[in-house]
Amino acid sequence: MLKEPDNSWGEDTKGIWSGLMGYLQREEVDMSTIVVPTASRLKAAKFFRAYPTDHVTIVSLKPQPLPRHLAFIRPFSRTVWVLVMISVVVWGVMLWLIQRMWSQVTGGPDIRVDTALLYSLGSLLEVHPKVPTSATSGQVMVGWWLVYCLVIYTGFESELISHLTVNKGRTRPPETLEDLVNADGWKWGIDAWIWTGVPLEYFTRHKDKVVVEIYKKLEVIEAHKGLKKILRNGYSLLAVTNYITVEASSYYGDGHGNIPFFITKKSVTMFSFFAWGFRLGAPFYHRFNRMTQQLDAAGIITLWVNQVINQRIKDNRHIAELTGGIYYGDKSESEDGHVVLGLDHLQGAFYLLFLGAIVCLLGLLVEILIHSSFECVTDKMIL
Repeated sequence: MLKEPDNSWGEDTKGIWSGLMGYLQREEVDMSTIVVPTASRLKAAKFFRAYPTDHVTIVSLKPQPLPRHLAFIRPFSRTVWVLVMISVVVWGVMLWLIQRMWSQVTGGPDIRVDTALLYSLGSLLEVHPKVPTSATSGQVMVGWWLVYCLVIYTGFESELISHLTVNKGRTRPPETLEDLVNADGWKWGIDAWIWTGVPLEYFTRHKDKVVVEIYKKLEVIEAHKGLKKILRNGYSLLAVTNYITVEASSYYGDGHGNIPFFITKKSVTMFSFFAWGFRLGAPFYHRFNRMTQQLDAAGIITLWVNQVINQRIKDNRHIAELTGGIYYGDKSESEDGHVVLGLDHLQGAFYLLFLGAIVCLLGLLVEILIHSSFECVTDKMIL
């Protein structure tokens, strides 16, 4: 049993291979375990499929709740919010016009436009201010406005409670290379142990614009370090599915096998399959190939692979539990699923209050400036 020289599968230099493929080409070994067949490697050795197909996949953080500070505006779409704001202004102006025309005809009391606008906004917020009009036409208009406010407020309240407690809104992790490129501020890396051979050729020789862009910003990183960066969000790792599943389940899974990572099923196809390699002319190649096909057809190889993966996870977890190297994730809800609203849920209300205070102070500053300017003009006129 020989180890791969220089920990590499080898490079082709004008038909002469180095590394593991060089061993097979020079017939220094009869066979090798896991290796990926390519067009150039087929000239130096023979291969057959020995393992279930395992592709490179994108690992990201599982979908997370959307930012809670925007929870109070999330129940309605942008279009609905715009229409609600327009309706408040339009209805207030219409009420003011109706009351003004009624006042001119009947001689009754008039109302200011700001009073009408504040009434339309206050009734929408369930403040129930005093009705500013005594005209029958105005009261009819107020009645229909209150019905409108009831529908809007009820829909907003129920949807807001749902967003705060059920976490309906969640982020969408990237599933393809295109998603990685299109995600704002996103970073990515690739597992260091596969950054040789076929994956290296795939990124360095590919002409597709997306792959070229991925390669420009690609970070070569060890799997355990990449998983830690994923937990901070805004980062994805390219890794072989089975290997990264073992790594994540061993050190980040809970007692039920749940992990905080999203492993996309839309794999990046870089190679056809993992194979065993044989030197050219090996007399036992066909016997190995036939036996492997029979085991694969019977499902035994798949069974063995799953057993090896599960056992490796158990062994890793046992060692990690003794050394305290397991991350169990964050439990945001209690066992019974009850959610208690805290500052994280209602932070948007405090931000809104702070914004209102700033607007108030700015308004006060404007009033002071206007008043000062008016006094200056008055003094000059007196002089």
